[in-house]
Amino acid sequence: MFNIFYNVNYSNKEKVFLTKNLKHSKLLNLINFASYNLKIPISNNLIFSGPNKRFNNLIYTFSKKKYSYNAEEFNNSYFVHFDEYSENILNNIINSEDFKSKKLIIGPLYNPKFQGKLYELTKIHPNIKMLVASKSSYEQAKILFNKINNDQLVISPSGVISEKELIQNSQHKNRNNNCLIYTKNRTKEDLDFVINFLKQNNINYTIFEYGKYRNKDLIKCSKNSKFGVVINRTESQGFAIQEMLSCNLPLFVWEDLKYNSDALKKFYGIKGLNGTSVPYWSDDCGIVTYNKQEFKANFNNFFANIESFQPYLYIKKNLTFEIARKKMNNLFEPGSKLWN
Repeated sequence: MFNIFYNVNYSNKEKVFLTKNLKHSKLLNLINFASYNLKIPISNNLIFSGPNKRFNNLIYTFSKKKYSYNAEEFNNSYFVHFDEYSENILNNIINSEDFKSKKLIIGPLYNPKFQGKLYELTKIHPNIKMLVASKSSYEQAKILFNKINNDQLVISPSGVISEKELIQNSQHKNRNNNCLIYTKNRTKEDLDFVINFLKQNNINYTIFEYGKYRNKDLIKCSKNSKFGVVINRTESQGFAIQEMLSCNLPLFVWEDLKYNSDALKKFYGIKGLNGTSVPYWSDDCGIVTYNKQEFKANFNNFFANIESFQPYLYIKKNLTFEIARKKMNNLFEPGSKLWN
């Protein structure tokens, strides 16, 4: 049993009332606010960001009465993000008389301004841990905070689908021979290369560009397509890619290992970090390439062996709601190595 804290307005952005695009409407903020306050998941079609997806998956994962949302009913607490909202709640817990008997896990959503504060808190208080979504994010944190100890960090991803729905997806038949292209933060040149390559091989395709599609359409296309091509940059978890895998869609990934942002330079004084666009992956999922030459050289092998890939098996072992719930529950157990 533990408390779960998150700000229902965390990912709400400035919007307007009079617009045909729900993504930019204040109505969407109201829907998010009401749904998350009532602990009711919203439709995937109303989700347009990673934080919203994480909150939604959280409600699916921890829907039982033994979890308290935004109220301290139990001794242990999980904070989904760390910002001014979370800091105020955390300070109240730290100042409580029985603070040392409590266990707190915080992350993986951080405002860069507050991530440094959280790091300092984990140094002072051994009962506060920083959560990251993947091994890749774990390695990045060790670079950003070069004196951080392993016992200050914990890796725990969000679940992306129920086991029941996953099994249903794995039994879906009647796929077409088309390709799903998923692209995020890559150049037009990279996308054009993939499009031209598919055209040369007489393969039809549908393009999904990050932030410009409905989740419902991505899922439908993932269930009906023969395979997917991913051209992406680094991810801390990669919900869209994992949703494609949960539809048992084999993926051919053109990897980009570099993560660059203005925030890295401003807050940490570094230009970039190494990462991966597929932090959760195995040979069941498909093939990863790293440049145009490898893309051309490996595609025929991938295409000829598509039937041998079973991505849903990897999701079943690692990323269902049930697995995520069990993993988080185990982290708070008295016998967990995390607190020794």
